[in-house]
This record gives sequence, structure tokens and C-alpha cells, in this order.
Amino acid sequence: MSDTPLEQRRRWYRHFPEGSLEFLVVTRVLAVLLLLTLIVLREAQRPFITAVLIGVLWFDYVLMMWWAIQVRLDLDAAAGRPENTAKRWLVGLKACLPSAIASAALSPWPVLFARQQGLATLRLAGMAVLFILFAVVAQRAMQRAGVGKPLWTALTLLPGIHWFAFHRIAAGLEARVQQQARERRPDTVFPHASSPALAVADATWVLCALPWLLVAVLTLIEGWPGEGPARMVPFCGMILAALFGVANLAALERVQRHFLQLIRGS
Repeated sequence: MSDTPLEQRRRWYRHFPEGSLEFLVVTRVLAVLLLLTLIVLREAQRPFITAVLIGVLWFDYVLMMWWAIQVRLDLDAAAGRPENTAKRWLVGLKACLPSAIASAALSPWPVLFARQQGLATLRLAGMAVLFILFAVVAQRAMQRAGVGKPLWTALTLLPGIHWFAFHRIAAGLEARVQQQARERRPDTVFPHASSPALAVADATWVLCALPWLLVAVLTLIEGWPGEGPARMVPFCGMILAALFGVANLAALERVQRHFLQLIRGS
């Protein structure tokens, strides 16, 4: 029996048909629970919850990035191009390094280490330089691997905006899956030329981002919104975040289903 990387992927998908997307369910549930905890706990406890939330969202990012890289390189393998397992891991490592730096920089270090304010400021400046350097390396690696267009691969490195960029990359992957399927079988028919799930994911991403941007502004001006109508903004943001998590996962799973149909027939 062949033991090529593509065959190994086929065996993996027999046990985990959604690939790394299956584990996104765990990160999304944890993120929503942490958002709820962030809302109900006292001011002094919020920096610690925020740090844990950022860690969970970083792992969520890694799972999405690894999924996109695997699908793209598996499509090359399904088309008969040479495979390089080491290349997968190297591209994945380079792609995830900037997000690790960004997550560390966004964690509430000045609050957690109030006695080291000057050191925290210096740390953030150093992280900014490292992020830029690693972002250049990551973007070039993803471009060489053909993960997506330059604009979208660059935007996947920016926290928050990365979800919108992944939707564009997913659309590109789906188009490539459909193209390879039709080259193999011209009579192949897909339900839609473009995914309505991606449009829904985009809309819920915008709706989710707006209340949390408002929370960030209010917190910077007068502290966490805890009185009056403003206290409902975080709850609305949490609900919309849950809806976005479902819509985003549904959009990516659609691409995964079409991708599995292709490699199982290759």
C-alpha cells in the first residue's frame, strides 16, 4: 500500500473528516465562555481572563491557518505534483509565528505586571519589531506555497481582520477545488459557484466586531461599561461572537466537504 503524504492524509480524514476544523468547535465554545466570564467578573479579574481568551483565540487561529495550508498543499498532491512533508511544517511554523508575537503583545501585560510598567513598554516595542520581521517571512512563505493572493495572506496576519481574510482564502481554495474536479470530470456539478455561507460569515464578522470595538473605546475613555444602556453592549457582542463562530465554521466546512470529495477520488 502506498504511504505517500496524500495517502496519509486520506487515512487521517477517515478518522477526522473535517481535519483541524473539528477542533475549532472546542476553541469557539471556550472563547464564548471566556467572553461571558469577562462580562460577569469584577474589574480586577478581567486582565487574567483576557490573557486566557487571547491564548484560546491564538490556538483557534493556528487551527485555521494549518487547515488552509494543508488543503492547499493537498490539492497540489492530488494534482500529481511532488510532495514535501517538511515543507508543510515549515510553512505552517512560519505562518503562525507572527500571530504568537501579536497575541503576546495584545495580552494585558501592563496590568498584570503593573510594577514593571517601563519594562512592559520596552517589551511591546520589541514585539512590534519582531512582528513586522516575522510577518514578512510568513507572508513570503504562504505566497510560495500558493495559499492565497498577496493581499489576503498579508491580512491573515492582522488580529481580528484575519477572519475576514480567511474567508477570501477559503473562497480561493473552493474555486481551486472546483477547477481540479472539473478537469478530472467535466460533468461535475457544485451547488453554487460562490458560497452563501461565506457571505453570511462576513456579515456576522462585521456585526460581531462593532460592539467589541465600542467596548474597547468605552473602556479606554471611562472604564468597562457597567452602568446604563452601555452595559448591554458586551452581552450583545458575546451573542454575535457565538453566531459568527458558527457561521465561520460552516463556511470553512463547506470547502472541506468539496475538498474531501476531490482527494477521495484522486
